[in-house]
Amino acid sequence: MFGLSKEAGHGLDNDRLMRLISFLFPLAIIFAVIFAFLWMFATGKFGYALRGLFTGIPAILSCLFILFIYKKNVSLHDIDIFPSLSTKSLTYLFGIFYIGSLVVLLLSPGSRPLYYFLFILGLYLSVFFQIFSKDVNPSLILAESILIAGNLIFSVTLNYDFYVGTTDILPHIFISEVTALTGKIIPTSLSDYAYFPLYHVFIAEASEILNISIKNSLFLVTAPVYIITIIFLYYLFNYITNNRQISLLSCVLFSVSSTVLYYGANVITRTMAFIMFIVLLYLIYSVNFKRDKLSLKTLSVIVAVF
Repeated sequence: MFGLSKEAGHGLDNDRLMRLISFLFPLAIIFAVIFAFLWMFATGKFGYALRGLFTGIPAILSCLFILFIYKKNVSLHDIDIFPSLSTKSLTYLFGIFYIGSLVVLLLSPGSRPLYYFLFILGLYLSVFFQIFSKDVNPSLILAESILIAGNLIFSVTLNYDFYVGTTDILPHIFISEVTALTGKIIPTSLSDYAYFPLYHVFIAEASEILNISIKNSLFLVTAPVYIITIIFLYYLFNYITNNRQISLLSCVLFSVSSTVLYYGANVITRTMAFIMFIVLLYLIYSVNFKRDKLSLKTLSVIVAVF
């Protein structure tokens, strides 16, 4: 009737369906959060309701923002809030604050005084200003975010002599020592962690290659692998939003999250699984598997391993 082919008609139907889903999904989240809060108040579970505020309110605000963008058809172009600030000057300022934080740690072994966190605050402010400056450099900002996260994590794991984590770090150290001494993975009768042997093999190999203790090996080699997720998250966010600044800001907020920093200092098997989950998401959403055969093979290997 309108001179469209069947393929074009199917394309329009799919486009309408995706628009409908993108509109209904935020609404479903808002109603689900409100229903959950009403149910907790009705059943007298006020403690759960209070703790749920930390996730419920951001979820509702995020959905309202998405609906606003959908309704107004907002163009997510670059936002120059601080166009007069020089990226070069902010980079130098970042370097000064970073060196200052390292000097504080060297002068205060076994502790992290208040002025150390003032240097960290300066680092994050420097990165924030760079994100919304005129000449934003994603590679530089990602490198700085990784350096800050590494600073915060290693200031705990390598700064306190008797730090052993607050999760299952001690059992993992023991299993990795057994793996290093025997050259074999542990049997399933010894621990349920035997079902994830690559983690302990990785730590044992690093200990032998670097000639350090298993404990230091665990904290030294697992944190960089964990921090590298910031890069994959940036590409994933950028693929979804098509906006560098929103993607960079999301990565910075991710890296400063208390949960992320906590597991950065307590990298265990489920944390490594989370890392591979992020890699899987990146490969699934951002790679054309019909053209890029290497990515398809990489994804297949990761799925087979896990």
